[in-house]
Amino acid sequence: MTTTDIVSAKTATDDNDEVPPPANDAGEAAPDATEASVPAAAPFDLAIDGFEPAVVVPPDGSSPPPWRLVVVLHGNFDRPEWECETWRAVGGRKGWLLCPRGIPREDAEPDLDRWTYRTAHDVAKETAAAVEALRDARPGEVREDGAVLVGFSLGAHMAWRVVASRAAPVFELVVFGEGGYFVEADSARQAVDRGVRKVLFLCGELTRCVDSVEQAERRWRSGGAEVERIVMPGTAHEYAADFDPIAQRIFQWLLGE
Repeated sequence: MTTTDIVSAKTATDDNDEVPPPANDAGEAAPDATEASVPAAAPFDLAIDGFEPAVVVPPDGSSPPPWRLVVVLHGNFDRPEWECETWRAVGGRKGWLLCPRGIPREDAEPDLDRWTYRTAHDVAKETAAAVEALRDARPGEVREDGAVLVGFSLGAHMAWRVVASRAAPVFELVVFGEGGYFVEADSARQAVDRGVRKVLFLCGELTRCVDSVEQAERRWRSGGAEVERIVMPGTAHEYAADFDPIAQRIFQWLLGE
């Protein structure tokens, strides 16, 4: 495993581990996207039976269908629109971006529009329902193989449990952003048995992530997965300000392109 440093900086804040505090993981304003690289198709809300609507960014159409599925789990006190926007410019060239909503933060004012997740089992069921709803809405346009799961902060802490859960779809490629450190060895092996092939940890240089992921990386390797790490220099518990080149590097490694 080699650690890749990509030069990109953003104002630092303290990071948090298993239970993030009531502060936005993605920033107070929606992340900026490079206008020229944003896919032409507009995001839309996807109704899901038994859950709140997910956000979907359709593929940009640069390749023929069916298109790969990229599910992104947001952080605590976050919202799915921000995660989909963060990954949109690069992820939209790779396939469907599907961002589950979770449940409202009850301690937040309604006009703040902030969300969280209850349990990993709930997230696994919501993810499965969202994937089924998208396939029903766009029959023949969603690939069955090669699915990617991205989790940021709280979403990353949920993601290692989700990929090991029989209640969730099968994901072959996983990205843990600023979280997912506490994976259990048995869960890593179960996830690999279910189909996980590659695991990438995305860390801000100014957080405890780099030190925290080492044991998790060993457990994933012992379970049989390929492991990589990318560090965002000058970045705290958030995405780097210029994230598109980093997202491109992530997908290059995941997809072997």
